[in-house]
Amino acid sequence: MEQYMKICPKICKGFGCFSYIDKTETKNEIKFVLLSVNGLDKVHALPFCYVAEDILFCKDEKVREEIFDLMYEWLLEKPKYEKGDFRWYFYSSDSASSLEMKDEFVDVSVLLRSYPRSLTERINRTLINLSRNFSTYGEMFDFRYSDHRLLFLGEQGENAISFFNILKDFDYLKIENGKYRITAEGWKQIEKIKRDSENSTDVFIAMSFGEETKEIRESFKSAIKECGYVPVIIDEVHHNNQIVPKILYHIKKSKFVVVDVTVPNHGAYYEAGYGQALNKEVIICCRKDVLRSQSRKKRPHFDISQKSMVVWDTHEELVERLIKRIEATVGRR
Repeated sequence: MEQYMKICPKICKGFGCFSYIDKTETKNEIKFVLLSVNGLDKVHALPFCYVAEDILFCKDEKVREEIFDLMYEWLLEKPKYEKGDFRWYFYSSDSASSLEMKDEFVDVSVLLRSYPRSLTERINRTLINLSRNFSTYGEMFDFRYSDHRLLFLGEQGENAISFFNILKDFDYLKIENGKYRITAEGWKQIEKIKRDSENSTDVFIAMSFGEETKEIRESFKSAIKECGYVPVIIDEVHHNNQIVPKILYHIKKSKFVVVDVTVPNHGAYYEAGYGQALNKEVIICCRKDVLRSQSRKKRPHFDISQKSMVVWDTHEELVERLIKRIEATVGRR
């Protein structure tokens, strides 16, 4: 147990994070360690979270660094679970697939799918992070160790100055006397990123496709259209590219995601997880007899069955209840 007192996990990239020996918890045979995360106190009171032990001591440095980048971004945006004064629990379903999934649990194996891989993605996500941490127009700021996490340097291994020079080349950042500020062009780009996300009318539908789900598909489309949005179903979208990148592109572009788990489909689970990792609203639907089935093969996977679902008997009921859920969680257009 003494190892927790001696090891700084460096989530902030510096030496200001602390793990607490007397604040460990074990849930479903997973040991979680309570951490305080340095560097976010400028925006929030110093956030605390629980992190699974196997993440803290992950031997794959590349993966661990990427996880910490994403955790830092998550805590910057949402330091506490919004439906109560709860701490976040970060774990990996790769090593804990039977964990009871409550809303305050964050699966980092899903989160990793949203790690920005292209330069454009990194620039846009970095700008959003900087705007959260330094939210006053014209504000000059020093670059701290903890701010490295805002730049997603985990995979590339480059230094922050090199990446800041890229932002400077785009005229998104100004460097003056060793200090930085977001330029007018940078704020313009930040507003565009936010506007594009908020103004999207697309809704991605994740489900098994076939004759047995044809009526479910049409019910989804009816409810989504009734609320003023455009349903997007991947087999109805014309494209020449590989299907997986196209799916990820449309999920990123969507306002929210609607998922059917009435008919088992691993792809739909993956797409739901990817949407959640992008902080999209994910609405899960299941027919009542399937949800309550005695057959493990028919029932939705344990992880997803813990979520609040739209449960229905008839297709008319599905349309009605899905409309109400959209109105309550996302709102009509």
